[in-house]
Amino acid sequence: VMPATLSAWSLAQTCVLMCLVAAGPEAEALPRAAKSTEEQQADLPGSATLLGTRLRETNAGSSPEWPVEVLQRARAEKFCGISGVIDSHGHKASPISQIPVCNRVLSTNCTVSYAPAIKCPAACPFLEPNPTFSCLFMCVSRWQCGLGNKDTPLPNPFTFLCDACPIQGCRSCLSPERCKQCHDGFGLNSDGTQCQFIFDQKVQLDRCVANLAAFISLLIFLAVLRRILCGLHPNAAENFDSIQRARRHRHLCKPGDWNLAGRGSELSRDRYSLFCDVHSQNIVGVGFGLFFNGICFLFLVAAISFGVTFYVYRSSEVSQALEQLTNDIDNLLNHAYHPAHLAPATVLSPLYVCGDQQMDIDESIALYAKTNCRAMGWLFCTLFVLSLVYARTQTWYARWFASRHPEMADLCVVAEGLSPEMTDEADLKDWLQHELRSHCETEVPVNLFAVSICYDYRHCRDLVADMTWRLIDELEMQLNEESAPNKFSYTPSSANQGATHYDMLATDQEVVKQWFEEDCDSRLLSSGNVFMVFESTSDVKAVWQTFKENPDFLKHPDQEKSVHLSQIHSEPTSVMWQNCGTPHEEIARNSGKLTALFLAILLMVNAFVLFPIAVFIIWPYAATGMVASGTKMAVAGLILGFLNMLLSIFIYRCSWRLGVDCKDRMDVFIFLMNTIVLLVNTVFNIQQAAVVVMFPDAAVRPPVMEMLLESSRLSHVSIQQKLATNIYQMLMPGILFNSFLMFVAGVGIIPYAWNSLLAKIIYVWHSFPKPILRILKVFLPWQPKTLDHYPSRNAERGLEPIELNIAWDYSNFIIMPTLCFGMLFLLSPSVWMLFLSLMGWTVFYYVFCRYVYLRITKAASFATARLSHWVFLFWGI
Repeated sequence: VMPATLSAWSLAQTCVLMCLVAAGPEAEALPRAAKSTEEQQADLPGSATLLGTRLRETNAGSSPEWPVEVLQRARAEKFCGISGVIDSHGHKASPISQIPVCNRVLSTNCTVSYAPAIKCPAACPFLEPNPTFSCLFMCVSRWQCGLGNKDTPLPNPFTFLCDACPIQGCRSCLSPERCKQCHDGFGLNSDGTQCQFIFDQKVQLDRCVANLAAFISLLIFLAVLRRILCGLHPNAAENFDSIQRARRHRHLCKPGDWNLAGRGSELSRDRYSLFCDVHSQNIVGVGFGLFFNGICFLFLVAAISFGVTFYVYRSSEVSQALEQLTNDIDNLLNHAYHPAHLAPATVLSPLYVCGDQQMDIDESIALYAKTNCRAMGWLFCTLFVLSLVYARTQTWYARWFASRHPEMADLCVVAEGLSPEMTDEADLKDWLQHELRSHCETEVPVNLFAVSICYDYRHCRDLVADMTWRLIDELEMQLNEESAPNKFSYTPSSANQGATHYDMLATDQEVVKQWFEEDCDSRLLSSGNVFMVFESTSDVKAVWQTFKENPDFLKHPDQEKSVHLSQIHSEPTSVMWQNCGTPHEEIARNSGKLTALFLAILLMVNAFVLFPIAVFIIWPYAATGMVASGTKMAVAGLILGFLNMLLSIFIYRCSWRLGVDCKDRMDVFIFLMNTIVLLVNTVFNIQQAAVVVMFPDAAVRPPVMEMLLESSRLSHVSIQQKLATNIYQMLMPGILFNSFLMFVAGVGIIPYAWNSLLAKIIYVWHSFPKPILRILKVFLPWQPKTLDHYPSRNAERGLEPIELNIAWDYSNFIIMPTLCFGMLFLLSPSVWMLFLSLMGWTVFYYVFCRYVYLRITKAASFATARLSHWVFLFWGI
């Protein structure tokens, strides 16, 4: 109900905002619709060669009236020249003079070239084309070239046009070889032939990278030389066996189909096929199928959105009107000019749109805004209903999945609120059996198979983890001796310590015995939770029916409060046993502290890394119309990638410090924090795209919201078109596709190759002196304490792949659609193109997640339906 309510509120706000956006163009369209045919003809621009006709103005400041026969003659004879003057509000008025005026935005109806019909006055002899509209220009002086159009700072004395300057970063160009003034952030060299980026001059990253490459090459040479002269590590064979076991462990910990019943295969375990049914098979729980169902839902949303946006754009004349904003090669070829005396030469000119069709742009935009408002309202209503259907379908799917696959909840019930002193399992079982049989009215008595106490060992969780590690070492050694004693040698973790492995196991046994002795001070107490295990599902149903009728039927004689029963939503591997007994108040405090700490770190990263990169590198290049590239951007990309990796590690470690008792609760925290990170990164990228378009001059701060939400001015339409194009180019194929392909290398190939190489350098080849090896060991995951032995358990953990955790990927369900729907407020063909790309992305993402989950990640826990509930809540918002 909550996602539905939030979606309805968002729908109402969006529809109102859409109507307000359409109000501007509609207000412009209504007066024009009220005019007569003669008045409409009177507003049409004339030709420069006919401007000798005396103008008649009815009132001061009103548009002059043009005779109909003059306009018809101008169109018939294809005269061209100045067709209008753009006022301060961006609207076109009839020209006030046959002679062009200085420093005013003028329009032309010439379809091939400005010359020879247009000649600027002697005071401002250079014609500067508008950076957005091909049909607009200004007459400026020599030193004003580049002020209105930063792409044309060179005054050409032969054509009297402001041309592009071949010197990058030049604001005012004297000649093709000399620059007068550079843009901010660039410095002019001594002879004035080059504008050098000041950051490159001061930092000299190219030289730093070259020196670093030379240093690494020297280290490699010294490593090879030492290997030849000094030989291998003293324990090279033993350590290499650990690395080999780690590689085998890496393969075995990935999701596998256990063939315990011998179904048509001799193998007891086989990997899943990439074409297996991820919706019906129980690979890692019900949450796995819910995740892929969500991708299918996104495909349907993208398909409907694409159909609506494409229809609205193509069904109106705005697509032809916006051709003024693009110089697409197909459009240029379709409107090419073929002079007979120059055959077979072809003239391509962006002025082809400057004929009669430019006069109807305002009307086309107004009609488009009206149609778009209605279509968007219908789209949001449709998606709202579709979201409700999707929620209902997911609920049905979870029930169907539970009925088809056995779960711990089928035979287990959690009893909460028992006294911590109740640690005798036999007494607890007898009491619970008696109470259940007394209150559950069934034909066959309820049979409680066993009870399992959740002990509160939060005060010694680290000790328990070390004991578990040593116990796993012991089991691994036994399995190695029984299965392949001559193939691998197993090195336990205790090999680096003074005591032997078996002495430490004996000590652990003595400590554990004391934990369960009645009179011992170190005795473990219960967390108050007990797992009740039944023999049949009918017993569980009977218990839940009794609890529904009488929630207080379980009451221990030594307690005042009754025992509460809770349903299990996870599997044994997904229970955080070390956190059982953590109060809810402590979990809430931990969540608040860790969230505040994470936001503070994220703010610091933005303030001290992202913002300086934008200010000192990206924005200076954007002011010149160029895109920053080269070594500095490669280094910046590596820094940002490394910081994102550190933030992901920080989020993961924070989730373990929450104190929750189920893995799915940790997944919710990971989803929320990762969504914030992706949102910040995406906003940063969009901000850079917007700065380039909306703030070409750092000294001018135009009204941002007016430019984004109003389409009655051609300048605003141009801003929206450019911004939408930049965002589309940023998403396609970069964020939508390339980033995920890089993810495969970043979390699969590169860590495996790097960790294997580093382990061999330190523990097999012994390639460097010990001081250097100790420095390298810091970068080895799960490194042991010494350089002598590389325990098998450490090697296995070091080469393990990342966990199969859909919480990280669920964030894309929110970020990607949000980006696309945010584009609906912009007037651009990039809108429907982006929804088409979103359709392709959902297909790609479906295949990509299959491969990553079944071939790269490791199976560590089961996914429940809890996370999908939170994702759908955010979808509603």
